[in-house]
Amino acid sequence: RFCRWSFVQSLLSLPGKSGSRACMQVFGFQVAVILVFLGIARRVGAGLNCTAPNATLIPNARDPPCAEGNVIQEYYYCSPRCHAGYMPDEVVLNCFPDYSQDPPAAALYPPTFFCD
Repeated sequence: RFCRWSFVQSLLSLPGKSGSRACMQVFGFQVAVILVFLGIARRVGAGLNCTAPNATLIPNARDPPCAEGNVIQEYYYCSPRCHAGYMPDEVVLNCFPDYSQDPPAAALYPPTFFCD
């Protein structure tokens, strides 16, 4: 089935209407192919993850050291955890992608924390 709607019409149509999802999927695929072809997007649809700091290297840190676990998705954050009686020196560690690397990677900023 060929998508006959324009991009604006497909954005304004409701997902429950006949054919609107198919048109958006076709349009999205076309945009992804164009971006890759032009070299604007190095990666399409794959998320980067950060690894939580090593709890054994942080005195008085709990294991896992992040409330969110050992793997943090890009653009999310790690909430540092310490044993009772200790407080983390950072409120959060943010996971940001670094597309200047090849292959792209993600890293926590700041990279670690201390339990004081």
